[in-house]
Amino acid sequence: MTKIGATSGRYTALFIFALACVLVAYWLSLLDDYPLAVMFSAIIVVPFLMASFALLIGLLFSGLSAQEGVRLSRQEAPQIWQIWDEFAGQTRSDRHLIIDDEMNASMGERRKIAGLWGHEVTMRLGLPLMLCLDVPALRAVIAHEVGHNQLQHTSGLANLVEFEKTFETLFEFADPDETVTGAVCYFLLGRLGSWLNLEIQRLSRQHEFEADHIAAAREGIPSEARSMVLTEAASEFYSEEIIAPIRDELTGATKAPRPPMERLVEQLAELRTPERISALAKRCWAQDPDPESTHPTLKERIRAHGLDECPYVETIDEPAADVLLNREMRERLIKELNRDWSELVGEMVRLE
Repeated sequence: MTKIGATSGRYTALFIFALACVLVAYWLSLLDDYPLAVMFSAIIVVPFLMASFALLIGLLFSGLSAQEGVRLSRQEAPQIWQIWDEFAGQTRSDRHLIIDDEMNASMGERRKIAGLWGHEVTMRLGLPLMLCLDVPALRAVIAHEVGHNQLQHTSGLANLVEFEKTFETLFEFADPDETVTGAVCYFLLGRLGSWLNLEIQRLSRQHEFEADHIAAAREGIPSEARSMVLTEAASEFYSEEIIAPIRDELTGATKAPRPPMERLVEQLAELRTPERISALAKRCWAQDPDPESTHPTLKERIRAHGLDECPYVETIDEPAADVLLNREMRERLIKELNRDWSELVGEMVRLE
């Protein structure tokens, strides 16, 4: 099932629906000879058919994803595209670059009409990450993300995630805790969804190690390890100094708090000292592995490169956002992402 899900993604629901139709046809053929057996087995067969149909409906929606962020063309961000081209080489896929407000970077792939019209590859770079990292560190991050794509992690794993999302439609249609149909569906198919979630976690952790080795081969182990330390330290700082205060301010709030990007720009100088980065990195290094996480810990990733200690970052260059984007573009992105965040959070506060 893993191979089918990784290859077909949400279209695996078609196979399940076809199987359900075959089973129902055979079940109905037994009606004349075994009417009582058919009648009693209806409590399983009918919900299974309904569940497979709900999965089929989920197929239509699981491939839809919001394109939050700002899409930048080659003309708007030539230096970022140049780094991407350097690592990706020749490719036939349509590529898109999106800058969002996450302290993260990711690579996604979407098939057009089940892959018949090619693929779209989208690299998302968080502006907070670009503000905290320098260019060498960001190059290693992009090399890591391109490694995911070239090792087909963005297609196989994304397909499993798409397939898993079809189950959301199923259990919206029939809640396992409130309906008999839902309970039967969960018994028949829900366990498959739970197993898929565990498989996604396992594959995601494995893929992180593989992409780390691709980045290390391109940029060198010291650069890759340095990038990991800076990224983890920046994420820890962002959660502690930016996101945690916002969560506190949202309690009982009547309007949206100041957006995170605005706060981060004000506090960048505090983060960009070797002493603060070292303290944050040591805290990340001491974290125990989370069995439910899709990502390995900093210690696990560093040790996979044969290093026993957390590297110390002595110097940090200019923020990658200042080097790779012109001033007008950087200010435009901050303004647009702050506005979008404030509008979204403001609407949530009003609804509450």
